[in-house]
Amino acid sequence: MIDIAEFYDVKVLKKACDEYLSKMKYNSENVFEFFELSDKYSLEESKKSTNAFICKNFWNLLKSESFKSLPKLLMKNVVAPFLNTLKMEELFEAVFKWTEIQALKKQKLDENLNT
Repeated sequence: MIDIAEFYDVKVLKKACDEYLSKMKYNSENVFEFFELSDKYSLEESKKSTNAFICKNFWNLLKSESFKSLPKLLMKNVVAPFLNTLKMEELFEAVFKWTEIQALKKQKLDENLNT
């Protein structure tokens, strides 16, 4: 629905989608998808609510499997607002684990291409 609102530039529909998405129940499995969606379509209310959820649950989210599988740009966008407020050691550890998983995925992909 949000794609249609964006494509046809229907501001009323986009605003309705934004309000609806801002009231969703977020969890560690879906919050990054909603974060990405709110960023992609500049959904201000949805962005506020996903940011609030991420802020409240930041350390648990950093340890989640969904964080570890985020694409690079999305991971950077999630972490960036917290750079000045976090303990650098803990942030480094979370990003390091993310990097390890990304490297293993790439290695596995390379192995599959070579066989």
